[in-house]
Amino acid sequence: MISRNNLVAQSVFSLIELLVVIAIIAILASLLLPALKSARDRAVSASCAGNLKQIGNALYSYVQDYSDYLPSGAPAEASGWSTAMAPYAGLPDDGNISYKWIAAPKKNALVCPASSDLPDGNHAYGTNLGYIFPYSGSSKNKKFSKVDPRTFLFADSGTRDGKIYSPPAWPFAVDADGDGIADTYDLTSSGKYNNLAVRHLRGAEFLFADSSVKWKSLYDWLFNKETMWRNGEPW
Repeated sequence: MISRNNLVAQSVFSLIELLVVIAIIAILASLLLPALKSARDRAVSASCAGNLKQIGNALYSYVQDYSDYLPSGAPAEASGWSTAMAPYAGLPDDGNISYKWIAAPKKNALVCPASSDLPDGNHAYGTNLGYIFPYSGSSKNKKFSKVDPRTFLFADSGTRDGKIYSPPAWPFAVDADGDGIADTYDLTSSGKYNNLAVRHLRGAEFLFADSSVKWKSLYDWLFNKETMWRNGEPW
């Protein structure tokens, strides 16, 4: 016959076991959740890299048809990159293609899955403006074959004009986020980090002229690691 004391001991022991199991689960969760988040972030980054690969394929087809010349860096123009390249991404020329393949809302193609807060009409990617892509159709276009393969062509962005301004040509002079540190050159035409969107593990995905897509940190971009935003030639 089981005594009352034995039942109490079993109940206490069971409670201790339960607390131990809960503690173990909590420890495992604290270890696994960061790993799961990191895996999710890497998956999102890989999807973004796939978008940039498609943009690259459209660009390479475009330059083959236009005697090796790059399109304008201003997407809103008729000769702008997103309008000019859209047919090469398989979209019909219906007079309104600039914002259909590269801009929010997210249901459209080639919008970075990490850009959930992107306003409608804003481009999820931007050009290396000035050093590679000209400012407008009236500027002199650069030949693609003249671009240093180490230089980036497109990267994560998040603005309506789809342009990324490199720091040396547009040095930081204004504080965009109110932390007391200059992080953009001009709030009227540029967002934080001159329109580079740092949304993948403190960095961004970049499409380079050699057709590769690589993740680079904000530090890499700011300090022109491996001449990633400039090929040494004057514009």
